[in-house]
Amino acid sequence: MKKLLLTTAFLVSASAIAQYNDWQSTAIAQHDDWQSTGEQLYIQKGCIGCHGVNGVGTRSGPRLAGLDPEYIVEQLNDFQDGTRMNLTMEVMAVQVEGLESIIASWLSSRPSEEPFDDTYNIKDTE
Repeated sequence: MKKLLLTTAFLVSASAIAQYNDWQSTAIAQHDDWQSTGEQLYIQKGCIGCHGVNGVGTRSGPRLAGLDPEYIVEQLNDFQDGTRMNLTMEVMAVQVEGLESIIASWLSSRPSEEPFDDTYNIKDTE
């Protein structure tokens, strides 16, 4: 009985998340300023924490700026379906499901020549 309740709760939660992402994706797709929206999603979904300001990369995550948007979307899809494995990215990729192309388009428009972003790494104070 306990397993049935847990399974039901999980399925209801997954369904609610999928419906929210569908709604959010539709709303964003209708937004005229996809550049601004892509940047906002990149920040709100937490991508900036590992991939840095403008996607230039950090010690925690590779550079995404200037990459082909189809490549970025493919990688996110691979994390979502388990084809590619990385615990952090598997969790993060699910959060952007349905929004991949918006974020990827924005990242591809960013200059790839910007310097590495060390903002989010703790520096030695000694």
